[in-house]
Amino acid sequence: MLIRPENKTFNVEKDDLKISLALMGSFVILTIQFFVLIYFDLLDTPRAENIQLISKILVGLAFLYAFPSVVRRNKILLLAVYFISILLFIIHYFIFPQNQVYIIGLIFPFFFTCLPAFLYSFSIYNWRILEKL
Repeated sequence: MLIRPENKTFNVEKDDLKISLALMGSFVILTIQFFVLIYFDLLDTPRAENIQLISKILVGLAFLYAFPSVVRRNKILLLAVYFISILLFIIHYFIFPQNQVYIIGLIFPFFFTCLPAFLYSFSIYNWRILEKL
């Protein structure tokens, strides 16, 4: 099957839109979560844990939506960044045993929020699509 250049351009823009929606969706969802927790004074309550869980699921779904596009564009970078990050976490975990509690607490936000946001933003070719959102 031959891919015509105009179809390839459309696919690039379509993938950029998916990645941009995932990035902006995560920021919007987490901002709304923080607003709800502060406005209704729900920090450190059982309801806060439920709200945080729901927002993490929604952010995960947003990232999953664009994941195939990111893998197609930056498979090697994705593997390298996660490999180096895991290696650094393991080294810090064993070299600094006094910080193990804090390092364990950082695993989820770092590997499932920060790194994906970095990799997704690095995968965008046309920044104007992100700016339009």
